[in-house]
Amino acid sequence: MFALGDITWTYYELVLGVDVPYPGVPDMFYVAEYAFVAVGIMWAALSFRKLFDVRPQFLLSALVVAVCGVALYFGLLADIVGDAESTISERLLGAFYPLADLALALGPALFILLVAMKLGGGRFAWPWRAVAVGFFILAITDTAFTWLDWNEVYASGHIVDAGWMVGYALVGFGASIAADVHLAAKQPVLKKKAS
Repeated sequence: MFALGDITWTYYELVLGVDVPYPGVPDMFYVAEYAFVAVGIMWAALSFRKLFDVRPQFLLSALVVAVCGVALYFGLLADIVGDAESTISERLLGAFYPLADLALALGPALFILLVAMKLGGGRFAWPWRAVAVGFFILAITDTAFTWLDWNEVYASGHIVDAGWMVGYALVGFGASIAADVHLAAKQPVLKKKAS
């Protein structure tokens, strides 16, 4: 979804040679991305629920998300949402991205990280650390973008754009390594031959 949003964004800028509308078609893909991310990470975390009760990890991650969400809203987003000079769709979308990063990406990533740590950490936990750090970077990047756009100082190619690339690279790296760890855990351990 992120790639489709970026392709559409690039089409506006390079082919049509116009400013990307905000909200616009790319945002449909960016918003849809959150559903896929949340379902994928929650599905991965819930796959361990038969091994132990995952509710404490879920509640802790939900509490962290709620506290961070309230702080983010009152620290930054309340001014953006209350800005009468912006359209209602700009204000809602501006608030959606940082809050969705917390609730639908960083929260599930923290949940699976806590679940993996419950399994003893080590090889199960470290890939999910990369995923959690990636989503943390994405949350900061979306928040910075929202603030920069609200102050009308964002332009495509801004240094904040690197945050999306780094964040998604960490998420992809961690998730692909986690899959390898999962496969490695299923393989039987070979016993050494006695000499």
